[in-house]
Amino acid sequence: MLVKWRRSLGRNIWLITSGCTGQIFAVTFCAKTRTKAAIKNLLGEPGVKGLSIMDDSPFYFCHSASLRIFGDIVDLSEITRIVGVNPSYMHSKGEMRSSRAKPYEHDMWLYEPDIPEDRSLSEHLDALWSAIERNAHGIKALKKSLKVDVFCGYRSNCDHAGFAVESSSLRIFHELEVPFSVSVIVLLNEGDEL
Repeated sequence: MLVKWRRSLGRNIWLITSGCTGQIFAVTFCAKTRTKAAIKNLLGEPGVKGLSIMDDSPFYFCHSASLRIFGDIVDLSEITRIVGVNPSYMHSKGEMRSSRAKPYEHDMWLYEPDIPEDRSLSEHLDALWSAIERNAHGIKALKKSLKVDVFCGYRSNCDHAGFAVESSSLRIFHELEVPFSVSVIVLLNEGDEL
C-alpha cells in the first residue's frame, strides 16, 4: 500500500493505492466547499469506485442509555417507587406531544442518568445500572404486564466510526433479561451519501 498526497483544484487529497498496480482504493478529500468539478475529476481517476468527502466540521460522537417502561400503567408514581429513582420523562396514554401530533398510544416512564452525551456508551450503561441495580428484582417483575427495555443510542456525523462497550457494562442486560440493542443515527451534511 502506498499513500500519496496531491493537490487538485486547491484542495488537499490523500490517495491510498494498492501495491505495484497503483490502483486507487480510497480517497480522502477535505474541502470547505464541494465543487462538482473536483468530484468529477476524482471519479475519473482509474480505479476510483467511491468517494468520501469531508468538510471541516468536527466529528461528534454522542451516546445515551435509558430505562424505559411502557404499556398500560395505572399509576406512574408506582413505577417511580418500584424503580427507586425519579423519572427523567414520562407521559400518559392519550396525551399529545404537540397540537399536530397523534396522541400517545401507551403510558411511558423513562429514566436516563445525567451523563454528558460525549461520554462513552459504557459510562452511560454503568451509571444507569448503578442507579437501578438495587431494585432490579422489582423492575424485572414489571415485565409480567409492561414492556421494559434499556434503550441505547449512538449518534454521530461520522460515517466511518463506531463504538465499543465494555463487557462489564453489559451486565444490566443480563440482570434485567432484556436484549442489547442500539439505535444508530448518522447525520451527514446535505448531499452526502453513506
